[in-house]
Amino acid sequence: MNRLIDQSRRIWCGRDDAALDEYVRFRHRFDLTETPAWARFAIAADTEYAVWINGRRLPSTQYPAYPEEKYFSAAEIAVYLRPGANVIAVLVHHFGRGNATHCLCPAGLRAALELPDREIVSDSGWKAARSETYRSGSGRMLSIPVGFRFEYDARKPETWRMPDFDDTAWANAVELPLPASDGSWRRLAPRPVPCLIEKAPEPADVIWQGEFLARSNRDEGLDDDAEAGRDDRQLDHQ
Repeated sequence: MNRLIDQSRRIWCGRDDAALDEYVRFRHRFDLTETPAWARFAIAADTEYAVWINGRRLPSTQYPAYPEEKYFSAAEIAVYLRPGANVIAVLVHHFGRGNATHCLCPAGLRAALELPDREIVSDSGWKAARSETYRSGSGRMLSIPVGFRFEYDARKPETWRMPDFDDTAWANAVELPLPASDGSWRRLAPRPVPCLIEKAPEPADVIWQGEFLARSNRDEGLDDDAEAGRDDRQLDHQ
């Protein structure tokens, strides 16, 4: 995947790659005559992202790195694909500032998909638009380690992740320079550790059930003789 993702372009929804606390959506639709035997996908973004293939979320996340060398995540996604229309949908949250886990870096998305009969890379043919559910630009930090607070409008549907969504009103993505003007996005490298494995929780059996017992005198640091003496003093004052 190194060769193919090196051919990808850094894309965004405009030429401003320094906006603070911005949520941007991307889509790329393609057709398949049959489900491929294999499909290798790679992705990198600044600052964080979530990706869906035909509406199914891919358990892939951005690994923190230094700006000059971004890490990309790779996955086998043939099981997510199907004959007919398919779509890669990505939501990118660009911080626009550094925090405890991410260095300050210009915004961008780079992605690549290798199929048996073709290769797809991020470029100006992808569609891009600001998120309608996540509010951009509030810039409200919860804390430096945790990052930004977020505001989410759950009344609006997230149908843009599906192949049949009409994205004709979206603009084409803008290709940004590589490397960026500050020298970042110079290289891409495979992430050094794999993504976390996500799976449904398995059934569990209760093997012990505890009981709540009244606290004893010993729990309060009093022995029985001391407790008895306290009771005698209380009686003397009555």
